[in-house]
Amino acid sequence: MLDFILLLRTRYQAILNHIKEYSAHRIGYENSLRELIFAEAFLKKNELIQLDPQLPIQVVILGPTQAGKSTLINLLTREKIASVSPLAGFTVQPHGICYGIEFTKTNWLNDFFSSSQKHLDKNASQNQNKSFVFEQAKQTNHNPLGPCIIWDTPDFDSIDAENYQETVLQAAALADVVVLIVSKDKYADQSVWDMMALLESVAYPTLVCINKVPTHSEPILIESFLAKWKSVRNDTAPMIQTLSYQDQKGFAKTLDQELFPLVEQVNKAISQVNRDRYPQQVKQFIEQNWTRWVEPIKNEHHALEEWHEVVNTGIANTLDMYKRDFLDHPQYNETFQRALIELLSLLEIPALASAFVQVRRVVTWPLRQTIKLGKTFTRSNSAEPNLTQEIAFLEQIGEHFLLQLSETVLNKIEETSNQDTWWTPISAQLRTDKRDLLNRYKVDVSQYYNDFQPEIENAAQRLFQKLEAQPAILNSLRATRVTTDAIAVALAIKTSGLGVHDVVITPAVLSITSMLTESALGGYMNRVVAELKHRQFEIIKSQLFDKTLKDRLLRLPENLEQTDRFGITQEILKVAENNLRRSPTQ
Repeated sequence: MLDFILLLRTRYQAILNHIKEYSAHRIGYENSLRELIFAEAFLKKNELIQLDPQLPIQVVILGPTQAGKSTLINLLTREKIASVSPLAGFTVQPHGICYGIEFTKTNWLNDFFSSSQKHLDKNASQNQNKSFVFEQAKQTNHNPLGPCIIWDTPDFDSIDAENYQETVLQAAALADVVVLIVSKDKYADQSVWDMMALLESVAYPTLVCINKVPTHSEPILIESFLAKWKSVRNDTAPMIQTLSYQDQKGFAKTLDQELFPLVEQVNKAISQVNRDRYPQQVKQFIEQNWTRWVEPIKNEHHALEEWHEVVNTGIANTLDMYKRDFLDHPQYNETFQRALIELLSLLEIPALASAFVQVRRVVTWPLRQTIKLGKTFTRSNSAEPNLTQEIAFLEQIGEHFLLQLSETVLNKIEETSNQDTWWTPISAQLRTDKRDLLNRYKVDVSQYYNDFQPEIENAAQRLFQKLEAQPAILNSLRATRVTTDAIAVALAIKTSGLGVHDVVITPAVLSITSMLTESALGGYMNRVVAELKHRQFEIIKSQLFDKTLKDRLLRLPENLEQTDRFGITQEILKVAENNLRRSPTQ
């Protein structure tokens, strides 16, 4: 689970680094990032405790600017160990103080405070946001607190708080006991209650210290604080201790009468720490926020599924158009005509063919240059006046498909404005790749046309072999072939070879088609035609639409920039959800 939380946190951070300030997603993503930083640190704390059950109790002091966190630590430890300043935001890194015990095992802190550096000299590191301080308190004969490590922390509400937010959240997650200190001026600030709401599900023993309280205002402030607590959290309100508004000398005078009850409460909280509950607490915290954390990931998965559906539906509709408006259309019978042209060659009578072959070769030269009697096809890269009906139709429906796909994506952007972080990049990538896709498609159309010629020749061979078993029909077809050729050649000679498309091929094809249809082989011919069309459709589907267009389009999201996407697969998410159901520490 820790690995997935780390991955998720990294993706949120990367997206926030590139997301626009005014984006509708920004506030929600920032809240999720805070929670993920906290969850990551809590999971790390669990690992630390499992490795070292004797890890000292951690007491973490939290509060907004100028609340008196550092002053309170100095009072609790009875020494000036935490730096105090009247300047807001003076403390910019966590400061750990080992109190009442000798504790030299501090290497774990380097891993816990990720991307931070440990400093033993707090003055040298005062201006370093991504660092922490750890030192040993003086040992005395009278230590008011029980053995623990006390953490002074930076504020969470100043202008610069964003710079050290990570270490504040990590320190909060490290806590066994939380002491919240607020002043009478800031106890109602939203930042305070955002932090308290974050910590509710982990149920730390929590103490509240309200600082700088005039004596006459104490009951009102306590009542107001408790009302605010009940409006934000559902658990039992904590013990509240107030400290009078005094200067530092005044604090020393009131130490025994005001600080002693607070020390008692801290010690009581320490005695109530139950680390066995931590695995369940962190699981509860993750489960509470899980749906919101992974919602944008699932939105991406849903959008990807929609993209696949849009591409598949578009291709299916385009193939239906090809079948309806070309293969099955009575006016477009080009493929079978190519097969009959092959059959015409097979019907040649050797004794008579030589009389026509030279003249036919001259007369049909323009046609053979276009389709070379169905065997080859060539085309120029510029104007293409010699495109066959099928090639022209395939190119037309290919362009139509990509145009419709672009329009569908634009509609998706309008329909799912809250998910535009996915569809908008898809639209841009499609515009970028569209020309290359179309050019590749046209090249493959030409290649298909040439490669399909053996299928046509095979159909002609099957018809001819069937005719050989029917000599009467074969001889009639050969007689028709000779007669048609003789008329065609005579007309071609008179017209100097003009109109050869209509004069030479069409009469012969029509005559042979009519005779085959009306003969006993009519049913067989129709079956050959149907099989040829089926084979043609399957090749068009697999080679042109599935391989050339579909495969490339389905992979198109892989080319998107990762800066505005999570890019976490369904498989990774499923494994994480399974781990969460079992145990969050796995």
